[in-house]
Amino acid sequence: MNRNIVVIRMTLAVALVLVLTATGLWAAGAEDSDEPAAAAADRETVSDPASGLTWTAPEYGGSLSWAHKQFPKSTDPHVVGGWGPHFISGVNEKLAFGDWAVSRDKVVELAWTYSGPEMYRGALAESWEFRDATTVIFHIRQGVHWHDKEPMNGRELTADDVVFNWQRYLGLGEFAEAGPSALGYMTHGLEESSVTATDKWTVEFKLSRPKPDIEFALTHNANYILAPEVIKEHGDYADWRNVVGTGPYRLTDHVEDTSATWEKNPDYWGYDEKFPDNRLPYIDTLKSLLIADVSARLAAMRTGKIDMISNTGDAHISNIEHIESLQNTNPEIEAWPVYRPPLGTYMFDQSQAVMQDVNVRKALQFPLLIGGAVIMENIFNLPGIGRLFMDALEGRDYPVVSAINLVFATIVMLSIVLIDMIYPYLDPRIRYQ
Repeated sequence: MNRNIVVIRMTLAVALVLVLTATGLWAAGAEDSDEPAAAAADRETVSDPASGLTWTAPEYGGSLSWAHKQFPKSTDPHVVGGWGPHFISGVNEKLAFGDWAVSRDKVVELAWTYSGPEMYRGALAESWEFRDATTVIFHIRQGVHWHDKEPMNGRELTADDVVFNWQRYLGLGEFAEAGPSALGYMTHGLEESSVTATDKWTVEFKLSRPKPDIEFALTHNANYILAPEVIKEHGDYADWRNVVGTGPYRLTDHVEDTSATWEKNPDYWGYDEKFPDNRLPYIDTLKSLLIADVSARLAAMRTGKIDMISNTGDAHISNIEHIESLQNTNPEIEAWPVYRPPLGTYMFDQSQAVMQDVNVRKALQFPLLIGGAVIMENIFNLPGIGRLFMDALEGRDYPVVSAINLVFATIVMLSIVLIDMIYPYLDPRIRYQ
């Protein structure tokens, strides 16, 4: 299990983000940011059913800054994973997204992904339905417009835009010769499916076979709806200067290896569900600074250079000593632990009789002790093979990753052989023929 720490300086801008998180939307802007003092004093309050807290209507304006550990080399999620999709997530949108307002008693503890239709809410898709086990119909939200930027020029989003993107991801239609995305989490094993627009606002996915997690695959992953005209004109979506979306923010500046800036989209289609007259987003400007070194990120947080350190930008704090040091020097900074399982977590299916034997589970758990080196060395900032493995992964040093995997596999195999050899001496009832 990983324990990451999110730290936030409680400024006005950050308070606004927390309010918007509770509504289930990424960030929240307005057509008019001027508000009389009397009106501010009489702002409406509502109760949040997810947290039970009472919220005051957010104010417009301000900025929010955070640190990025690394910037992506491309903004095209079709060809690059990692932080490429995160970089455009406030600009481009998906058909749906995970619902942050779901009651916490419905969320599976430590779940890595959302599951079940009640865990999602519509974004570019207003709703969807299953006609049968292999047919999913998406009803595209009307009145959504692309940003007023070349070559989209503010035109309305249609079902054809969704079909264009999904056919590109899956290597269908005009993209059949180029083939599907090389990233498995972008195709979900749907390459033999079909995607068609039955009218201007309806998209039909016809699957080649039933798929239990189809809702997650089609709504909540990194399959953003990109601007078709940009891809047709440039051949890809790799240059940040060409990024055009339908989302609450516009990517307006990116200085390589230095910073990135997003400005609010004043014509965004979304409204705050708690305060229905308030057009989103609330915050005017978002800015991310590239600070690769963790000590420099902590210093930036201490001095107020940034407002937040979190998973946004892969800059969360996973070292207990770092968070304790930060809280000792700056007690005004708020911190929240975020628990999640590490990637590749295995769970024992105890509905099977053999797995109900605790000794069997302990024996199978032995190889996982090797993986514990990765977790512990990163939490406590210890040098070792686990730390080397994570550094190699982040740097895409595949020869080192392969070598460490070979070492781990050898240790596990030798340990199993050794256990088999000494087991008869530990338990006289065991005899090998």
